Amino acid sequence: MSTVSEDEANAFMKEFEALILDIDAFGIFSHNTTLALPM
Repeated sequence: MSTVSEDEANAFMKEFEALILDIDAFGIFSHNTTLALPM
């Protein structure tokens, strides 16, 4: 395993938080519904 500096970890978390801010519950629900309806 490699060690990660605190700065690298903080940079990763900022990018990750920016990605998950774009995900909303209704979007997940509607996506899952459109996949499940044909089944």
